[in-house]
Amino acid sequence: MKNYFGIFVVIILLVVLGAIGIASINSAPSYSQNDQNKPVAFVQQKEANLGEMKIEDTKYYDFKISNKGKSDLLLSQISTSCDCTFAKIIKKDGAESPNLTMHSTNSWKTYLKPNESATLRITYKPSIMPVEGPIDRFATVSTNDPNNPKLEFKVSTVVSK
Repeated sequence: MKNYFGIFVVIILLVVLGAIGIASINSAPSYSQNDQNKPVAFVQQKEANLGEMKIEDTKYYDFKISNKGKSDLLLSQISTSCDCTFAKIIKKDGAESPNLTMHSTNSWKTYLKPNESATLRITYKPSIMPVEGPIDRFATVSTNDPNNPKLEFKVSTVVSK
């Protein structure tokens, strides 16, 4: 009986340690705000005006996200404020995320190495949810930069028939 209990304890211990190992592989390291080796998300521009649009038009704007830190910068949980607005990350090596929107349930993520940058393309397609007049749409990107855990971008336009 004692033998079975010992085997049972060992199996439970292995399962718990395996789960901890898998969790650590799938998560980015966390950094404190004062950590000299942390990633640093840098965005020079967070807002853009798309100009005037017709409802049937589609326009996009490319924002640049850079890593000015000393560790890899995680970009994840990309979302928009409306299903008529799409956001995607385009890396210099050609890798890109799918178009992500307000209701995307995608676990896509990528890392930017120190001094690397990527493009965040925000596309607005008013015909999906036709409205007229001045419009602001937003996209957010989560990061592992402790000083900038969520980056928010805005595109503005005026839509007419």
